Amino acid sequence: MVINGDKLRWLLWLRWRMLIRNFTHGGVAQIIGGVLQILFSVLFMGGIAAVTLFLFRFFDATARTELLFLELTGLFVMWVILPLFDMTRNEGLDLSKLVQFPLTKWELILSLLLSTLLDIPMFGLFLILLGAVIGWAFSLPLALFTLVTLFFFAIQLVGVGQFIVSLFQGVLHNRRFRDLSIILTVFLFALIYLAQFGFRALATSGISNGFQSGSFSTYLQWTPPGVAARAIQLASINNWGGALLWLVALIVIDAAFLFLWLVFTQRSLLAAEEGDSAPVGGTVKKVRSRSTSIGVQAQVGTQRRGFLPVQVREIMLKDLKYIRRDPQITRMFLQSLIIVVFYVFYFGFTNFTGGSRGDTMKTIGPWAVLVSPALILLSLFILTYNILGFERQSLTTLFLFPIHPKYILWGKNLLAFLIGLAEMLIIILVAAAFTGGWNFFIPALTMGIAGMGVMIGIGNFTSSFLPQRMKFGARGIRAMANMTAEGGCLRGALSGLSVYGTMILLIPVALAVILPLAFSMQWIWVISIPLSLLYGAGFYYGLTRLSWPRLLNKAPEILNIVAKE
Repeated sequence: MVINGDKLRWLLWLRWRMLIRNFTHGGVAQIIGGVLQILFSVLFMGGIAAVTLFLFRFFDATARTELLFLELTGLFVMWVILPLFDMTRNEGLDLSKLVQFPLTKWELILSLLLSTLLDIPMFGLFLILLGAVIGWAFSLPLALFTLVTLFFFAIQLVGVGQFIVSLFQGVLHNRRFRDLSIILTVFLFALIYLAQFGFRALATSGISNGFQSGSFSTYLQWTPPGVAARAIQLASINNWGGALLWLVALIVIDAAFLFLWLVFTQRSLLAAEEGDSAPVGGTVKKVRSRSTSIGVQAQVGTQRRGFLPVQVREIMLKDLKYIRRDPQITRMFLQSLIIVVFYVFYFGFTNFTGGSRGDTMKTIGPWAVLVSPALILLSLFILTYNILGFERQSLTTLFLFPIHPKYILWGKNLLAFLIGLAEMLIIILVAAAFTGGWNFFIPALTMGIAGMGVMIGIGNFTSSFLPQRMKFGARGIRAMANMTAEGGCLRGALSGLSVYGTMILLIPVALAVILPLAFSMQWIWVISIPLSLLYGAGFYYGLTRLSWPRLLNKAPEILNIVAKE
C-alpha cells in the first residue's frame, strides 16, 4: 500500500480547480449562474437542516425518531440516484480521466474519495447532518455519539455513491444512457413536484398517526440508513449496549460498500486499460455502409409525390426524427406535457370529490373545457418559439439545399400543428368527459386551432428576425436550466413577450367564443367560429410571409448566430 502525500495534495488542488472551472469557464453569465446555484443549494439544504433541527427539538421522542428514520432514508435514496444524473459535474469521479496519471491503485482510490468532498451536494449534506447532530444534542454523550454515528453514515453515503458509479461505469459513458438520463430527469422532477400533493394528502389522512405509532421505523430499521437511525435512537434512551451493536453493524455495512466499490473500481481500471487498444476498423465500415443506405433512401424519397410538396414532407419527417432521437428536445416537450396532463387529471378528479374544491369545479363546470386549449398552447410554445435554433450546426447544411425558405417553415410548422392538434383533441376530450361540457367541444377546439396559428406565426417571425442559438450539451440535472436559448436577460424577455403577445392577439378569438355564451346567443357561433379560424390563419400566413424573405436575404447573419461553435 504505497501512497504519496504530494500526489494527493496535487490531486486535491486539481479537483478544486475543476470545481472552480465549472463556474467560471463560460464568462460572466456562467459565473453569475454558478453563484446563484450555490446560493440556492445552500439556502435549500440549509432550509431543510433548519426545519429538521426545529422539529427534532420540539417533537416528542417517538415522532423525533420517525423523522430521523425518514430523513436518513431520503438522503440515502438521493445519494443512490445522484451519481447517475450528475456525473458530468464531478469530473473527479471519472476513472477515464484519472487513469492517465501515474498513480498507484490506493492513490487512485483515495483521490476518488477526496473528489467527493469538493462537491456542492456534499456541502449540503454536511449542513443537514449538522442540523441532525444539533437537534439530537440533548446531552454531551448523546451529541458525541450522534456525531460519530452520522460520520459513519456519511461514509456510507460516499461508499454507496462510489459503488453505483463504479457498477455502472460503462453504462454511464454510453450515449444512449446519457440520452435516457435527460428524459429520466424530467420524470424525476415531475415526481418531486407531484410528491407535494401526496404529502399534503398524508398530512390530512394519517401521517401524524404514523409518527406517533412508530410505523415507519419498524420497516426502515432494516435498511442501511435505518441502522444509523436506530443506533441514535437507542443511545437517546440510554441503551448504550444496543446502540454500540447497531453502530458496529453500521461500520460493517460501510466496509461492505467500500469493498464492493474497490472490486468494481479494479474491474473498471482493467476495462479502461484494455479499451485503449481496442480496434476501431469495424466501426468505420458500419458507418460507411449505413451512410450509403441513407443516401439511397433519400434519393428514393425525393421521387415520391403526394398532396404536400416533397420538401415540406421531408422537412416534417426530419423534425419528427429530431424530436424522437434528440433527448433534450424530448425532455423539454415531455416536461411541459406532463404538467398539462397532471393538471387536467387533478382538476378533473376533484370534480368527483367532496369539499370546497369539488364544489368549485362543479360551479365552473363546462367552462373548464374552454380553458384546456390554453394549457396545450403553453406546451406547444417550446416547439414553435425557436424553430431554427433546434437545427444548431445542421442549419448550415439545410440552407445549402435548393429548398425555398417557405417550405422549410411550412414543414416545421406542419409538424408542430399536428402534434398540437393531437394533444388538443385528447385534452379537450378528457376535460369534456370529466366536466360534462360536450357542447363546448367545437368552440374550445376552434380557440385552440386559432391560437396555434397565431403562436406558430409568431414563432416563425421571432426565429427569422430574432434568431437564437440553442444551448445544448449538458446532461442530467445540469440540462434542466437555460434550454430555451443561450442566455441573457434580453432573450428571456423576448420569450416572455412572445407568450404575452400571443395571449393579446388571441383576445378577439376568446371574445368571439365567450361573448355569445355569456349573452346566451350561441347561434352567433355559426359566424364567429369560422371567422376565428380565418383570423388565426390570416395571422399565420401574414407573419410567415414576412419571415421567409428574411431567411433568404439574411441567411449568413442567421447562421452566424444559430450555428456558430
